[in-house]
Amino acid sequence: PPAATGMDAFTHSLESFISTKANPISDAFALESMRLIAGSIVEAWQQPESVRARGDMLLGSMYGGLALTAAGTAAVHALAYPLGGKFHVTHGVANAMLLPHVMAFNLDSCAERLKRAALVCGVAQQDDSNETAAHKLIEQIRQWTQVLNIPQNLREFGVAEEHLADMAGAASKVTRLMTNNPKALSLDDIQQLYRCLLP
Repeated sequence: PPAATGMDAFTHSLESFISTKANPISDAFALESMRLIAGSIVEAWQQPESVRARGDMLLGSMYGGLALTAAGTAAVHALAYPLGGKFHVTHGVANAMLLPHVMAFNLDSCAERLKRAALVCGVAQQDDSNETAAHKLIEQIRQWTQVLNIPQNLREFGVAEEHLADMAGAASKVTRLMTNNPKALSLDDIQQLYRCLLP
């Protein structure tokens, strides 16, 4: 069932939507992708025989792929690569773990976009402020990771404090993705985001 892969697809769409390269074409695909995935990911996980939920996940994933092709992903994916390459964290799991933390970091640079995402996901109201809606979306992402049994602690994969500097250095070099992020990240910022997953 689409737990890690489903969260990966959602990450494709949300990152494409807040990307500095976002455009009307990528936005259309990203918004529809998020709408479909938000309405089906938990059902597809809990009731894998649900053809409706699995079909919506399939379509949502495809739209997410089209969105990222048009706009590109950003810091979540850049930070995920060292986790997969060195610690063998599954790509979708790494993205799911990082997504709420990176979006919280980005919030003050793309709150209006995060509100639009929250609205299509059905977790915010039109009269919510941009910041309130963005926080609701981030909380929904956290809830999904818990319901879908996504790990929350990088220590489970052998990551320790002494690894963070090298990981941050590697992530910062993924410039093709980092330049898409709406907010620049310093090496210290990247380490702090990883540190959020070392409770």
